[in-house]
Amino acid sequence: MRVEIPLPPSSNRMYRKFRNMMVPCRDYLEWMRLAAPMVQDAWSEFGGIEPPVQVHLTIYGGRGFTESSDADNCLKAVCDMLTPKDFSGKRYGAGILTDDNVQIIRHKSVTYFTRLEHWFTKNPNVKPRVKDLDAIVARCFIEVVPHITVLPEGE
Repeated sequence: MRVEIPLPPSSNRMYRKFRNMMVPCRDYLEWMRLAAPMVQDAWSEFGGIEPPVQVHLTIYGGRGFTESSDADNCLKAVCDMLTPKDFSGKRYGAGILTDDNVQIIRHKSVTYFTRLEHWFTKNPNVKPRVKDLDAIVARCFIEVVPHITVLPEGE
């Protein structure tokens, strides 16, 4: 299953401290509210996958995610969103996986493509101008696939 979702928040901006407790930030909850139905629709079209799975995040750089951003900080939000989440009695998260522990998600990875690489995926033979690169908006895709265990030789 592969689906485009809104750019996830950084794990540094998912929670905040409130009265000595950690509570989810409004932007994080709003992102979950937007992304979860996209994932649920793609999951139902795809037919689902039995765990264990691999989760791969692909980010195409642009406005909203630049070369100075930390790509692996987005992975936490994505893996959490794949599970059922309840905050203050409201349901968030896609709920396509029962948990995001290592028994369920055995492999996680992130691939990042720069603005220039993003440009050439759509315009393979055209040299971009600075304003062309500035106009590119970041995109994010998640892919959930079956995990096949391959043990390293000699271990």
